[in-house]
Amino acid sequence: YFLSVYLGKKLHDVDPILYYRNNSRVYPFNDLEPDGPVRTRDSILECTLEAVRTNKRIKGVFGPRAFFRFKHFNIVHGCVIESMHGVYLGVLRRMYKLWFNGSTNNNWYTGAYINDISSLCRKNVFCPSGIGRTVPYFPILKCYLPPKCYRHYLLFVHAIYLLCKHKITDNDKDEVQTLLILFVKKYEKLYSVKEMVSVVHDMLHLAMHVKMYNALHGWSGFGFESLNGLLVDSVHGMKLPSNQIINAFINYLKCMWLYIEEKDESSIF
Repeated sequence: YFLSVYLGKKLHDVDPILYYRNNSRVYPFNDLEPDGPVRTRDSILECTLEAVRTNKRIKGVFGPRAFFRFKHFNIVHGCVIESMHGVYLGVLRRMYKLWFNGSTNNNWYTGAYINDISSLCRKNVFCPSGIGRTVPYFPILKCYLPPKCYRHYLLFVHAIYLLCKHKITDNDKDEVQTLLILFVKKYEKLYSVKEMVSVVHDMLHLAMHVKMYNALHGWSGFGFESLNGLLVDSVHGMKLPSNQIINAFINYLKCMWLYIEEKDESSIF
C-alpha cells in the first residue's frame, strides 16, 4: 500500500520513539481523531517541497513521487488498501501468527491446540472439488481463544463481510466504520502498541475507500496475482521472454475468439 508505506494517510509528525528495533513504524490509536486528519494533495506537496529543501523527512514524506506527474491521479486515495494484502495477508495473517506462533506466555496463545483445530477443520469444512487449497474454518476458534480476543476478532470478521457484499448500503458503510474503529482501538489494548503497524492502522481508512470505490472484492489483488501467474506460465525459456508473452497473449485472444464464435481451429491456426 503505497501511501501507507511511504507517507501514511494521516498528517502527523513522525515520532522517532515509535520506531522499533525492526524499523516497523507503529501507529498508536488516537481517541480524538481515530482516522484523521487525512492528508491532502496540497499538504503532501508542501511536505515534499520542505523535504527537498531541508534534505530531511517531513511528516513521513521523503521527497517527490512519480505519481505527482499524473494530473488526474489522486495522490492521497489513488493507491487503495486492497483486500488481498491489506486484509487477508495483512491483519488476518498477523493475528493468526500472534495466536499460533507467538509467545506461549501470552493469554491468547493457541498454538498448543493447532492439531485439534486442524482436525475440526477437516471434519467441518466441505469445499467443491475445484478448490485445490481449502481455508480453515476459523469460527472453531471460539472454543480456544479467550472470549475477549474472540469477540474482538468478530468485529473484524463482520466488518469485512459487510464490505464484501454485492450491494453495500450507506448504513453498512457507517456500521463498518464504527466496527473497524473499535477493532483498531481494542487491538492496541489486547496486543500492545508494538503490534499497531501500518496494516492495522489502515483498517481505519478501509470504509472510506469502499465509499469511494465500492465493494472490497471489486479491486482486490487476487485477480492481478492470477494474471501474474499466467504471464509466468507463458515464458518457457530465457530467449526473448517479452516476445513469448506477446505470442502467448495473441494465441489466447485467438482461442477466446474461437470459443465465442464457436469456430473450428482450422479457421485461424
